[in-house]
Amino acid sequence: MNDHVVNEAEKALLGALLLRPEEILEVADKLEPEQFSSAQHKAVYSAICSLDVDGEGVDPISVATKLAGKQELDVVGGESYVSGLLSDAPMMIDAKQYIKIITQAAGLRHILNVTRRATASVEQGGEPADIAATLVSEVSKGALAEQDEVWLKDVLMEMSETGHKPMEGTLTTGITRFDSELGGWHPGELILIAARTSVGKTALALQLANHIAGCDKALLFVTLEMSNRQLAERLLASETEVSTAYFRNPNEPDMDLSRVGPGYAKLYEYPFILTGTREINRLAAQAKRLKAQHDIAAIFVDYVQLMRSGERTNRRHEEVGLISNGLKAIANNLEIPVIACTQANRDAANEPLQLHHLRESGSLEMDADIVLLLHEDGDDHVKVKVAKNRNGRAGSVVTFRFNKAYGVFTHVPTVDF
Repeated sequence: MNDHVVNEAEKALLGALLLRPEEILEVADKLEPEQFSSAQHKAVYSAICSLDVDGEGVDPISVATKLAGKQELDVVGGESYVSGLLSDAPMMIDAKQYIKIITQAAGLRHILNVTRRATASVEQGGEPADIAATLVSEVSKGALAEQDEVWLKDVLMEMSETGHKPMEGTLTTGITRFDSELGGWHPGELILIAARTSVGKTALALQLANHIAGCDKALLFVTLEMSNRQLAERLLASETEVSTAYFRNPNEPDMDLSRVGPGYAKLYEYPFILTGTREINRLAAQAKRLKAQHDIAAIFVDYVQLMRSGERTNRRHEEVGLISNGLKAIANNLEIPVIACTQANRDAANEPLQLHHLRESGSLEMDADIVLLLHEDGDDHVKVKVAKNRNGRAGSVVTFRFNKAYGVFTHVPTVDF
C-alpha cells in the first residue's frame, strides 16, 4: 500500500478526532495506537484516547499538554504539528474509510516483518518445520479482526429454533455414563484428565480419542511422553485386546493373534493425526491449519506439564498458566473440545484426588470446563470423579475396571455412587 496514502489517512483521521471528539469512542474500539505507521501518529492517537478515557476535553492544546507531560511533544514535532492536524482536517469525515486504510496497511507491515524474520531464520539454517509453524503463528497474531456484537434476542431465537438438541459440534465420548453425566464433549471446552503416574490417564485419553476417530471425525493427538510407535502399539492393544508385549516381542507366547490383522486394517482407516509439538503457540498454529485442512473435531494433549509456553517466566506455575490459557484459547478459537491429561501432585499419593492436587493447579483449575480425577480403587478398578463441570452437575463418581495389559476401561455400573 502506498506510504503517502497511509500517512495522509492517518493525518486525516487524527485531525477528524480533534475536530469531532465525539467520534473517538467508535474509533478507539476498532483501532490500536500500534497500527499507526509513524511514531508521531502513534503518540498523538494514544494521547487522544487517554484524554477521552480520563473524561478530559480533547483539543490541540490538551493533546499537546498530554504529550509534553509524557515527554513526547518533541517526537511528534511540537505544538505546531498537533495544531496542523486540526487545520488539515477534511471537511467531510469518513472515519470508517480511514480506519480501513490504516488497519490494512498495519496488517501488511506485520506480514512483511514476519516474513523477513522467517527469511533470516532460513538463511541461518533453521529447521523448516519450526520456521513454518512460527510463521503461521506470528501471522495469525497480527490478524486484528473486529469482534462482532450479538443481540441476546438473536441467540435466544436460534436456541428456540434448534430446541434442546445437542450443540453443533458436540462429540460423544463412547462411554454411556460419561455422555449421561456430561452430555459429551462440547465446542470450546477444555477438559482435564488428572491422575498420578501409571493410574491410566493416557489409556483413558486414547480410548476416548479412538472412539472419536472411529466415528470418522479427524482429531489431533499431541503425544509428548511416548513415541508415535508406542502410542500406535497402545491403540492396537486396546482395539485387538492383544497385549502390548506382542508388539515388542512377536514371539511372546500364549496370545490369540487372530485379531491383530483386522485391528491394523480398522485403525488404518481412522483419521487420527499424531504430533509431538510442545510449544503452545506452535500448537495453536498447527491446530488452526489442521482445522482448515482436515476439519479436526478435537485435540488431545498428553500431557500438560510436558508442554512449553515459549515465554520467559521465573516460576513454573506461571508457565503452566500460559499453557493452560493457550489450550483454552485454542478450544475457543477453533470451537472444538481440547482434552488434556495432567499430573497430580505427589502429596496426593494416599488419598482420593481433589482439585487442589492438580500440579501447578491455579490456572488449570480455573481454565478447565471439566475436570476428571482418576484414583485407583483396588487392583484393577479406577474411580473417575467429575470434580468440576462448569455447565452441569459435578461430584459424581464413575467406576471402571481397567485392564492394563490392553489399556481398556470398562464401566462397572453396579458400584457407581
